[in-house]
Amino acid sequence: MQLVKLTLSVLIAGLSGSAGDVTTAVWKGRPYARRRVIPANPQSAAQVIQRGAFSRMVSCFQSLPSDVKEFLDTIGAALRMSGYNVNMKDGLADERDSHGHGIVPPNRFADSVSTLVVAAGALTKEIEVTWSAGDYIESDTFDIYYREKESEGDEYTTGWVQYDTSAGDMADESITLTMPKASTDYMIAFVPYDTSETAFGGGDFGNATSHV
Repeated sequence: MQLVKLTLSVLIAGLSGSAGDVTTAVWKGRPYARRRVIPANPQSAAQVIQRGAFSRMVSCFQSLPSDVKEFLDTIGAALRMSGYNVNMKDGLADERDSHGHGIVPPNRFADSVSTLVVAAGALTKEIEVTWSAGDYIESDTFDIYYREKESEGDEYTTGWVQYDTSAGDMADESITLTMPKASTDYMIAFVPYDTSETAFGGGDFGNATSHV
């Protein structure tokens, strides 16, 4: 950007703003003028998709409980990143490309979940979630979160809502969810918890339509 120094006069001393293709202002006590530039914002399809995914990721992170956010901060500490940035780095591409993302990435503190399956249940509003407990033991627990898809779009527009799983543990390897609405598309995120290590394992997610 080229700045043009102005010679003070009664008129120019108080001049600030834009007129035509010229912008004037004061920088470090000196008045200057430059060509007015309007930033380009072409709103390409790729930009719109990326911005939409980013906005949804922000909403989802904000909706997470404090213990999950604190654990994401723990993962990020070794990387000199915040938990927010860990969540963004690990999930943004999935949110953009497949309209969904895991909540907790694979990490050294606890095992990742494997063979997660999300499918419609047998009764109204039901969704079935099954998994393999692997190295987790009976006393280990899990969290489940869900998002609802927009009725006329492809994106899961809500933030995460935590489902009550207080009666379940990892050894069950299945749970039947009763969702708020029937015949509705939901994203289900599964996050195991290693009680002995007091750490969240790498979560996974899947999509299903609640039963009619």
